[in-house]
Amino acid sequence: LKDKTPFPTPRPQKPSPDTLPPEAYRIPTPEVRLTCWQRLIPPLRTSVERSIQEKREDANRQYERMLSEWRNAVNKVDLRNKGLKQSHEAELAKWESCKLAYQEDQRRKATEIDEKHSKYLKQDLVALNDYWDMVLRQSEYPDDFPRSFAFDYISDTKTLVVEYSLPNMTALPSVKEVKFVASRGEFQEVHLSAAWLSRTYDLVLYQIALRTIYELLQSDAVAALDSVVFNGWVDSVEKATGKEVNA
Repeated sequence: LKDKTPFPTPRPQKPSPDTLPPEAYRIPTPEVRLTCWQRLIPPLRTSVERSIQEKREDANRQYERMLSEWRNAVNKVDLRNKGLKQSHEAELAKWESCKLAYQEDQRRKATEIDEKHSKYLKQDLVALNDYWDMVLRQSEYPDDFPRSFAFDYISDTKTLVVEYSLPNMTALPSVKEVKFVASRGEFQEVHLSAAWLSRTYDLVLYQIALRTIYELLQSDAVAALDSVVFNGWVDSVEKATGKEVNA
């Protein structure tokens, strides 16, 4: 009866952070060696040195631009990774809270079961009624069958009186088969005979009564029952008056 099912929702997976872009690097400027004429003639030397300086300044500008773009890209990645981390932490906190509530509910219900079991072993009347109710509700019946019953326990004689609501005849299927009439192009129902329905209905009521008594006695683990009295009641509509009757 105790639910030991693990928390069904899987733990949120930690997201993979975005990779940082490669760092900006400075473009090296080639070293230029002056020729003899360039060293000897000042205008030539000045022109070469100016060209070298311009290349260095251009390389520096390119580096600063690349460095700025890299920093912006890093900031965007850091911001996104921070958002992913915060979102994951929020999901994880919610998951842990739900898991804790799920486990606490399991422990609460397990404690209730232990308490009921302890009272049942002591033959507490409320616990006995809850146990008999549980036994009968575990029985599988068609959906149209009523599942209503009440108990009256006589402790002196260990007798259980069961007031049981039984299905009326309309709960039984009345159609034996469905045939297709080709000449009319339609389906035709073939119904069971009234005599067959009456016999089958009586058998169903007998079987419900016997099954109920058997299940109650067979499940008695504390010797609380020596006998079971079954009183079955059927709710139906009286054809002559159209009134609901219980008999």
